[in-house]
Amino acid sequence: MIVPTTSPIRMSMSQMAQQQLRALGVKLVLDQMDYPVYSERRNAGRFDIEFASTAQDPSPSGLTQGWSCQGRTNFGRYCDPVVDSLLDAAVLADEGARQAWQAVLRRIEDDAPAVFVYSLSYLYAVNRRFTNVRIRPESAWLGLREWTIGAQAPRHSEGN
Repeated sequence: MIVPTTSPIRMSMSQMAQQQLRALGVKLVLDQMDYPVYSERRNAGRFDIEFASTAQDPSPSGLTQGWSCQGRTNFGRYCDPVVDSLLDAAVLADEGARQAWQAVLRRIEDDAPAVFVYSLSYLYAVNRRFTNVRIRPESAWLGLREWTIGAQAPRHSEGN
């Protein structure tokens, strides 16, 4: 398993996984390396397992980046022509997009090309002067153009 030394969290979690697997009789060799070496090996596909993180736009077009045969962030080299055709159908679907997207996710889930160990939770704070604020799950910035600045609330001084 390749692990970047620049990520203390991934180093710690990979060591925990190694210990847990050892208890089951599985030998996991950790190959810890500086990020430039890790990145080069990851990009070239020279690894058996990687302990990585990813952020992905949860839409059919976003899924093509990590799960299509030619995906830009498909470092694990997962390739299933059926998934590619389902992704194409989901991206192009006007009606039935939800069902098409779910079919893609079911196929990927059935193949189990990755194990997701954790998911980040984000917390956003927005000043009250902004109105029409909607934080979308696929990107916090996606609806930013729709935000407006409302009327300033009057400020009160301590003497009033």
